[in-house]
Amino acid sequence: MISMILAVHNNLSYTQHCVAVLQDNFAPDEYELIVVDDGSADGTAEWLKGNGVQFLRHEEARGIAAARNLGASAAKGDAFLFLEADVWLTHAALEEMVACVNRDARVGIVGCLSNCDEYGCGLFQDAADYEGYEGYKAFAQRVANDARQSAKRDCPAIFATAFAMLITRPAWFALGGFDESACGKSVGADVDFSLRAWQAGYRVVRAKGAYVHRIRPVWNGTAEGLEQETMCGRMWFKQKWGFEINYSCNVRTELLQFVQPKQASPSVLEVGCACGGNFMLLREKFPDITCCGIELDDRSAAVANCFGQIFNMDVETLDMPAWENQFDAVILGDVLEHLYDPWQTVRHMYRVTRPGGRIIVSVPNITHISIFDMMLSGQWKYAAAGILDHTHLRFFTQATAKEMVESAGYRVVTLASVSVIEGEEQERLKEILRPLLRADAPSYQLDAYQWVIVGEKAEA
Repeated sequence: MISMILAVHNNLSYTQHCVAVLQDNFAPDEYELIVVDDGSADGTAEWLKGNGVQFLRHEEARGIAAARNLGASAAKGDAFLFLEADVWLTHAALEEMVACVNRDARVGIVGCLSNCDEYGCGLFQDAADYEGYEGYKAFAQRVANDARQSAKRDCPAIFATAFAMLITRPAWFALGGFDESACGKSVGADVDFSLRAWQAGYRVVRAKGAYVHRIRPVWNGTAEGLEQETMCGRMWFKQKWGFEINYSCNVRTELLQFVQPKQASPSVLEVGCACGGNFMLLREKFPDITCCGIELDDRSAAVANCFGQIFNMDVETLDMPAWENQFDAVILGDVLEHLYDPWQTVRHMYRVTRPGGRIIVSVPNITHISIFDMMLSGQWKYAAAGILDHTHLRFFTQATAKEMVESAGYRVVTLASVSVIEGEEQERLKEILRPLLRADAPSYQLDAYQWVIVGEKAEA
């Protein structure tokens, strides 16, 4: 049996709708529903009392992490499915989540796919072509059916998101529940729980066939409340772990597609591997791969150690004779712009790359339309993130980034870009500037937010 735990606070209409959806999709003997009201003042508790729903209550709001912990303390199921009130969930979606646990006893947490995700990592990537609740149910069934036809029905994830997060009973009690010092909403607390699970030896996966719909995420009754609590949760997480969620826990699939080893037991080195999300996916794709990382931040490295062997060293003065000609792929994702001498660093990477191996580099593009827009306004403003991140020391165009890779000895085999245009004003400015570009300056440089450059080392 699955215990469904729904923690709510001042969102009565969402609570009513979510309970109705669960009752429509599941027979009473299939699940246990526990609704925890966290000090609501909008009539939620009165409605729950009058509708025969099993519920617990905090008389005063203590935060969603504490509410979820209270619900779990009363749960009798083999696993706990934590839900938020804006979620639609079908029987087929839950079956796919439970199947992940049944296939692998090491799995402690299962996440899902959705039309809306605070972090963006669990978004359904294909077109979600449905309207309304009935349309969603049919679509969710198709997603589940498609997954059942595939060889791989789940994929590893650095973390799952708690709007629909399945946690096994052993994992829950081994980790002691959600950290109640997390403020307000679940943002941050779910990532914290997931990282602790990896470090405790559990796997975190996302069920490819579990698609849930979110109506319009709110907290404390308003969309503004959601934004406020999301920011609060991210700040809490950074204070606890010492790094940003999106910056250190992301996975660079646009770079990993170029890891194409020729060896049966390949090896990869990533400089600036953060929490090791790339290693997690590479190990899934290449079971015999050896993953090594260089990461200066001890707290990120402690997580990355779950997925590879991590070294704390200065890549600009790299001196590792044992690594000479060892790696089938070397990855530098948005690292070189932070270094004093990126050219020397790429030369170091050439020495450790195996003949026939690859270097995979991404750097911000200083000729993006946003930079022209800023300069035409007489500005050059550094920021906390982006092309003009205040920690960036070097700036590259496509030509200079390509030249840096080639000068180290690599033959460039791929030039790609990640395009971003922000708003109609940038589109209009791009059309004005395009005719002014010189013939040797490609017009698509105005769209490119990042350059991705892949170089190969000649065979011996």
